[in-house]
Amino acid sequence: MRCCARMLWAALMLLGGLAAPYAQTPSFATLATISSSLGVNADRLCVGEASRQDIGCPSYAPSLSSGGLLTATTLAAGGFTVTGATSLNSVSVTALQLGSGGSCSTGTAGNVRYSSSGGTVELCIGTGWVPLVSGTLPCTGDFSTWTARESNRGWWSITSSADGTKLAAVVDGGQIYTSSDSGVTWTARESTRLWRIITSSADGTKLSATVYGGQIYTSTDSGVTWTARESSRYWWSITSSADGTKLAAVVNGGQIYTSTDSGVTWTARES
Repeated sequence: MRCCARMLWAALMLLGGLAAPYAQTPSFATLATISSSLGVNADRLCVGEASRQDIGCPSYAPSLSSGGLLTATTLAAGGFTVTGATSLNSVSVTALQLGSGGSCSTGTAGNVRYSSSGGTVELCIGTGWVPLVSGTLPCTGDFSTWTARESNRGWWSITSSADGTKLAAVVDGGQIYTSSDSGVTWTARESTRLWRIITSSADGTKLSATVYGGQIYTSTDSGVTWTARESSRYWWSITSSADGTKLAAVVNGGQIYTSTDSGVTWTARES
């Protein structure tokens, strides 16, 4: 009996010795101390200083509410920066520049602000702030006034490069006119013909124009020189792809013609 008691006592001692390390695992506080410089502030996200093995929740750190609302003085990610007292719950932005409001000028065009007086979000278009209504963006130019350019002629069609700097226009029974300064000045090109429609590539270098009862003319130098293409037909309208390689033109009382080499060769389509 005494032998069994000694064996039971030894087993209990052994188990106690094995369990001791788990019962004495140090707490988190013993692994990292609270920084005297960073401090602790309610609801602030905590940061650590690995070199000193301490942590803290400084007043400048973003705060996170129990509802998951993140609040910070400055938020930046992937080129998207918000400054000022800001609270964001859900943000999905691809190309938006947020400014602090205030003055609006050409240098701050694209800035967005919230107008507390009007209760609307406003966009700076360079000349002033305009409200964003129903999720639509207003035109970024002032089209309330127009300036007369060139002379009175039988203007028929006009086309533009994507950036609006290169323009080309045709005169019915006149010439083709081109501009490289958004229409401020114009230069007469080609000969007098019954020009109908003119089209442009996105960069404004490739132009194509139709002549009623004549041919299709193409240019690869923004209208400085022109080359006659296809046969004489009652060409009416023409259109171009962004790179100017694919063209399509229609004949009044005839067929549709397409080109995949910037108008060098054409194929009749449809009836």
